[in-house]
Amino acid sequence: GEFRFRVGSLVIPPMSVYLSSMGSNATSGNDGVDAVASPFSSGEVFAESIIVDLIEKKSLLKGLEAVVDAAMKKFSTSDVVAQIDGALAVFLVVLYTHSSFTSSKPISIPPSVNKVIAAGATSKGHESSFLFSPSMMEAARSEVLVNYILHRIIALHCKITSKALGDGNGRNKDEKPLVRVIEKKTEESSPLTVANVSAATKTLAVCTANTVSITTQPSSSYSNIHTSLKTITTYSPASAKAADAILIAFFAYVNEQSLKFEDAIIALKEDRSSRDQSDPMDESFNKLPKAKGKPSVYAPGRGYDPNSIRLATKSFLPMATTADTLSRALLLSHIGTTTRTNRRQRVVLVSHTLDVLKDILLPFAGKSEKSLDEVTDEIAQFLARFAASTRLDSTPQSNDPNNADGVCDTPKSSPTSDARGIKSSKNEIISPALHESSLSFITTIGGIAGSFDAELADDGDDENKPYSFSNTLCIKNLPPHLISHLSVSMNRVESITDEDMELYQSPNGILFKTESAGTSNSESKAPATTKPMEKKKAAARKGKGGGFDAFADEEWEREVKKDLEKKKKALEQTASGPRSLSPQEKEELNQQTQRREELSRVICGDFPRTLAAIRSLCESDIEIGNACLPVFGTAVVGTVVSSCSAMMLPDLQNDAFDTLATLASCVYEIEETHAH
Repeated sequence: GEFRFRVGSLVIPPMSVYLSSMGSNATSGNDGVDAVASPFSSGEVFAESIIVDLIEKKSLLKGLEAVVDAAMKKFSTSDVVAQIDGALAVFLVVLYTHSSFTSSKPISIPPSVNKVIAAGATSKGHESSFLFSPSMMEAARSEVLVNYILHRIIALHCKITSKALGDGNGRNKDEKPLVRVIEKKTEESSPLTVANVSAATKTLAVCTANTVSITTQPSSSYSNIHTSLKTITTYSPASAKAADAILIAFFAYVNEQSLKFEDAIIALKEDRSSRDQSDPMDESFNKLPKAKGKPSVYAPGRGYDPNSIRLATKSFLPMATTADTLSRALLLSHIGTTTRTNRRQRVVLVSHTLDVLKDILLPFAGKSEKSLDEVTDEIAQFLARFAASTRLDSTPQSNDPNNADGVCDTPKSSPTSDARGIKSSKNEIISPALHESSLSFITTIGGIAGSFDAELADDGDDENKPYSFSNTLCIKNLPPHLISHLSVSMNRVESITDEDMELYQSPNGILFKTESAGTSNSESKAPATTKPMEKKKAAARKGKGGGFDAFADEEWEREVKKDLEKKKKALEQTASGPRSLSPQEKEELNQQTQRREELSRVICGDFPRTLAAIRSLCESDIEIGNACLPVFGTAVVGTVVSSCSAMMLPDLQNDAFDTLATLASCVYEIEETHAH
């Protein structure tokens, strides 16, 4: 605690109006104070100078190594607590080593400290080094000091390693770069995992997504996360593909945090009492403030900062080496944005996307081994997958004609189940954040495509190439992929039976019994309780000439009330679930739970997402929507007129009608071939 407080205050001094004024006076030369003499305007430079003096004059290096060794011993025992003292000691050692390269006698990082850092070059570095452990990542999300020293350790280590190899200072040339793509695992990993990138890369994603301001001074020498990222890509070898690795880590981290936030929201809204307890209404105001509109669930504070992610992605877009990585970067450039077309934000997005198409994407396609049409189709397929699906394994395959049959099949290897009713590995689930980002990008690219006129365009004009590319993507490549998703989703929706809908709307965790079974049971039991009383009433009436018998009627009413009370108690016990289930009932309950999750995935996920993607494309520009009418028209009309059980749900009906209305709003000219 004391080590962290004293040394941490040296690295990041506490904010103070008095200290800030001293720094500003020193910078301006007031009171005869030299500007270099003030620590409060020097930041990392000042900390480096102090550490050099302490190590060279007070032999502090051995003590720092001892702190690192102690942190490793504690980490090997338990990872409950982040070893911040150890991380701080590693940062000071790296800072001292970095300073030595400016002198005539550069030194190497001590082996014990370098081992802690080098573990970040592997995909499982979080298991072998406290520096990249889960507890350290949690601390980096909220603590300024931890966030800062982690990305600076990685950046300075990359710079030190590069200079040491360049100077021939006896460094191990086989040492793996900290930030890299692990090629052996690239083919096995999905687009939503980080199994093919190093642990240090994952750490950079955490630091970037949770960026914090260290000082309020505008001219501060503290290196922010974006400066560190630039240092890393500058000094990492080309074979490491550092930019690709960082983009992959960003993409997976945003997806993971969005899923966690959605799980928390769903759990929070399960009942009214939990919502009131977590966010009670403040009734102390005479008049409650009015909140217009709907707050964005992807705003900062939801596990990642969209602005920081977009800014970092913008700098890495020119360095992407594959079409897959470039597609991820295009979606990340729209993370946290809306689908509105008449806002200032959309103007900026369109301008930025035009620059990307002209300066990055088209030159990339020209250098690629694949043709421009193949690259365009890859991007369209990637975009449709994240815009119209809830899971990667639910996307239709173009060469698989049987993929559209039946209700969605949950893979047997799906080990976990989440609150959204999707039974799957977290690595396969597409989060709402990436879905919304895909819709936003479709809106942007559709707006660009609408500005292209094939009759007036000059094929040799470079200025028209981004518009031509966008037009081809939105009219020829993207609609077939979206209609494939819609066909698969609609087939699954129409295969849902009435019994499936009853199961879907039944409460979770309770064994569901069909109404037919319950009715047959009640009918079989009813005669046993009512017939004796009917006989008594009939006999009494016969003995009294068939007149009204109050006593018999009262007896019958009492018996009926007793039966109703028994049934009510039985229902209450079933709802509370105190009765233990038999093995057969448990197996049946598990099957019902899995089936309910499959139905939820179709009704709440794939089908509405696909319709939303079609609406975004058609609403982006009226000419694009009109050109897509022949592709979407029949299928969308089919969703509206469908009379299957699932389409009786108001939400699905509204989605289908809204999509049809969007298509109708785009009609202004129909070719003769499609008129009849």
